[in-house]
Amino acid sequence: VRKALIIVQYTISLMFIATTLIGFKQYKNFISFDLGFDTANIVNIELQGNPPDLLKKELTEMPEVQGVSKSIMVTSLGNYWGAHVKHKSADDSAAVWYSGIDENYFPIHGHKFLAGRNFTPRTDQSTESEVIVNEALLKRFNITEPAQAIGEVLHVDGKELVIIGVLKDFHYGKVDREIEPVFFRFNPKEAGYLNVKILSQDLPATMAKIDMAWRKIDGGVHSLRASFYDDQIQNSYSEFSAMLKVIGYLAFLAICISSMGLLGMVVFITETRLKEVGIRKAMGASEYGLIYLLS
Repeated sequence: VRKALIIVQYTISLMFIATTLIGFKQYKNFISFDLGFDTANIVNIELQGNPPDLLKKELTEMPEVQGVSKSIMVTSLGNYWGAHVKHKSADDSAAVWYSGIDENYFPIHGHKFLAGRNFTPRTDQSTESEVIVNEALLKRFNITEPAQAIGEVLHVDGKELVIIGVLKDFHYGKVDREIEPVFFRFNPKEAGYLNVKILSQDLPATMAKIDMAWRKIDGGVHSLRASFYDDQIQNSYSEFSAMLKVIGYLAFLAICISSMGLLGMVVFITETRLKEVGIRKAMGASEYGLIYLLS
């Protein structure tokens, strides 16, 4: 019975240990996964109602800032904006995720174009007429080649938007979801974030400069909400990290209980074999040999 209990305890311990190790590896894969675009050294600043152009002007004057773009959201964190899209047939519509950006967004984030071009700079008051899509959207509307998609018209929110570019697929949502159809529209006037690419040897000093620029524009009404893209991705999987901590704690308890059970088993076996140990010792057995026997 004792042996059976020890086997059960160690089986449970091994299950917890295996679950913890596999879960931790999966978590590391999530936060280091290739999203299909660059996130390194990008700081996302939530505008909180402030005019983006004024803050952008202040930031671009800093030597540490390599580029600034506008976006209505931050992708790959689990946020979703959607619209109904039609292609040629009015009866064939699909709910498609999208983001609104300016012409600087793709160079900063390193998206790869398979065909077509980027948005050209325009005033915020110009009429929306163009759209850039990913490969998954082409598959959804049975467009076989990226080059064939250039010039095709999509109907979005009552507007006719011409496809001017096709991007290599990327993860718009979290990496545990399949890649879905996505399009980008030129919509900097509704920007909710500035995406700032920085190159600095002194990050705290650079962030202090950004904070000063923010207070100059905001006037102290709101505190700066700025986060590195990589940190935001890691935080978006915080519930998974918390679950791993709980499993790891339970695994530690299971190991401790199993070790105590093993110690009790060793003591019990040793007590029942005292005479055998004495005889073997008298016959010249070494201490190492006796420990090996009991083990």
